[in-house]
Amino acid sequence: MSQSRKNPEYLLRAVAAAANCLIAGDNFPVAVNEALAILGRAVGADRVWVFEFHQPAGTGEPVISHRYEWARERIKPLGDNPGLQAISRKNPGFQRWYECLVTRSTLSGPVKDFPAEEQAFLRLLGVVSVLNCPIFVREKLWGVIGFDDCATERRWAANEESILTLAAVSIGGAIMRQQKDIALGQAKENLENVVRERTSTLQAVLNALPDLLVRVDQEGTILECRAGREMELIYPPAELPGKSIFDTLPGDVARLVAEHLERALKGEPAQVFEYSLNVKDRLRYEETRMVAYGEKEVLVIVRDITERKQAEERLRFLCLHDCLTQVSNRTYFEAEMRRLESGRFNPVGLIVCDVDGLKLVNDTFGHNAGDKLLVAAAQVLKSCFRESDLVCRIGGDEFAVLLPHCSQPVLERITGRIRRAIDTYNQVEPGRFLSMSLGYAVRNDGSVRMRDLFREADNNLYREKLNQSEITRGAFIAVLKKALDARDFISEGHARRLKEMARALAQALDLSERCLNDLCLLAWYHDIGKVGVANEILFKPGPLTPGEKQEVRGHCEIGHRIAKSAPDLLLIADLILKHHEWWNGAGYPLGLKGEEIPLQCRILAIIDAFDVMTTDRPFRKALTPAEAFEALRRGAGTQFDPKLVNLFIKVWRWRCVG
Repeated sequence: MSQSRKNPEYLLRAVAAAANCLIAGDNFPVAVNEALAILGRAVGADRVWVFEFHQPAGTGEPVISHRYEWARERIKPLGDNPGLQAISRKNPGFQRWYECLVTRSTLSGPVKDFPAEEQAFLRLLGVVSVLNCPIFVREKLWGVIGFDDCATERRWAANEESILTLAAVSIGGAIMRQQKDIALGQAKENLENVVRERTSTLQAVLNALPDLLVRVDQEGTILECRAGREMELIYPPAELPGKSIFDTLPGDVARLVAEHLERALKGEPAQVFEYSLNVKDRLRYEETRMVAYGEKEVLVIVRDITERKQAEERLRFLCLHDCLTQVSNRTYFEAEMRRLESGRFNPVGLIVCDVDGLKLVNDTFGHNAGDKLLVAAAQVLKSCFRESDLVCRIGGDEFAVLLPHCSQPVLERITGRIRRAIDTYNQVEPGRFLSMSLGYAVRNDGSVRMRDLFREADNNLYREKLNQSEITRGAFIAVLKKALDARDFISEGHARRLKEMARALAQALDLSERCLNDLCLLAWYHDIGKVGVANEILFKPGPLTPGEKQEVRGHCEIGHRIAKSAPDLLLIADLILKHHEWWNGAGYPLGLKGEEIPLQCRILAIIDAFDVMTTDRPFRKALTPAEAFEALRRGAGTQFDPKLVNLFIKVWRWRCVG
């Protein structure tokens, strides 16, 4: 597992370091390759590459071409392949990617999950798994940054995709700045030509610049103005010549410009400074450069850096906030702990919260459901506090709240408020059970270190978790049982009919009461693992794809994990795991055969198949009992225990006739 997956903050720091390379680098291609190397090592990828979508001169069809790349030692770079230049975006290996990237979506996962034409193309390049993030420049898709593995089938975590998408934003901003710098360089070259040719006009330069170019005299009067294509002004450009900077800019900005204007006229080095102002109800950040032009004039170049500032602000936010829940992260929490150490804010209250059963949710419904539960927990906590209070996510399933100037009675009232908010959430969202254990402590004087306060609160949390674990687990299993009863996967009454058939066959076999009870319980809850399978797959009106079949097969392991966590289902956990094994060993998940398969599972396989065949499905009509009996005979010795098939037909035929 990469360091980035263990610690998202490590990847955030890597993205910030890569952004600094792009900002500070003088040689753009070198800076991009350095940034890709930082990102590749941080995320543990084999290669990181950038492709550009562009339109060659004289053609009407956009193509994609390899531009930049970093590859780990002993990994063959993609750039060594000459076939990766000027590929049509309608190429079967790229068309779906392009359509997805245009909508600002990422593409990720093992290559085996991709369509066949994409698999063939990627496998030729040695790609086993990949993550693609779109690069936008001026709101237009410029290209894509990709991270691939040549040996590992990786499924990227949501926080990794989110953070690496931010890296794509940084690269897009760097490309935009490079384009502007190229335009500025061209403008400077034009200016030198104009000076050499002793011409009095700057029109050629003005036309070449994408930014705002202004000529100002020593009094601050605008002599000439040219607005670039990307610059929206407070006043029309034609109205600016003859006006003072104090008439056209807000007071604080005008004073700043006048100060740097004076320095430029004194011969000081080129003045570069930044500021913000409102332009037509939109906050804009600008970077201004001033260079003396003769003895009494100054050339002013104004560049819109709003996108860059927003990206930097987003980076600063992510460095101090959890990218999933948007509350403060462990880094910010530790900094606040150090700030409160002084004792000026006593008494200090600390609440530590742990989301109960998160692993069971992840194992049952998948990590997306676990992420949603964490987001819900953060929202519940934030609803109990003021905006100024500090709610932090300090671990995978752990939150903490720091409360300066908070006494013991107030803290106890707050914890009661949190518990009521959790109960309210569970009433509003009955299908998504939330439970949190709480521990709290108060520091009344400076003799107690903040670290010791945290340890006390954490110990109180652990004691509550021990006391509540059985209750919490039971409540979660109850939610799953309700979900199972509500969905009743094949048709209404499926579990009830299975239980009836199981009892009849068990009596014919003269099974013990305990064995009969286990069989009836298995008939009722064998499909409990399907609560972790998407509805669109379970109820799909047609054949499943190989990937969908694999997801459905996973319900045995999911059900096994659920049953092991439920005291009243623990005895049948092993039976739930093995209820899809075949008599000839072709079943799943363990490939057991013959009498290696528990008797209850062999019985369930027969009665479950019979009920499915004799029940209407979305894509076919039910078989008659006689047709279903014949199908069971054909499956005897392969899918089913042949002796049990004969016995079942003998026992159940008279009921069907009656």
